[in-house]
Amino acid sequence: MTQNSGDASVNGGIDVEFDSGIYLGTWVASVASGSEVDYYGGYAGSMGDIGYDIGYVKFDYPATAGGGADFEELYLRY
Repeated sequence: MTQNSGDASVNGGIDVEFDSGIYLGTWVASVASGSEVDYYGGYAGSMGDIGYDIGYVKFDYPATAGGGADFEELYLRY
C-alpha cells in the first residue's frame, strides 16, 4: 500500500527495549497528507518453546483535520 502515489518517502524511528521484555518506540514518515507518526509499545517473552509479543500501536496523521485518519490497534503474536 502506498501513501505517496509511489513517490519516495523520508522515514525513521527510534526504539528502546528493556531486559524485562518491555519495548517502546516511535516511527515517523512523510506521506502525501503530511506525515504519519506511529507510537507503539508492548511486552515480548516466551513460555518454554513458545514466544509471544503483546502490544499496542497508534497511527497518527497530525495534518488530517480532526484526526479522521488516525487509528490504533492491539496485537498478539506467538
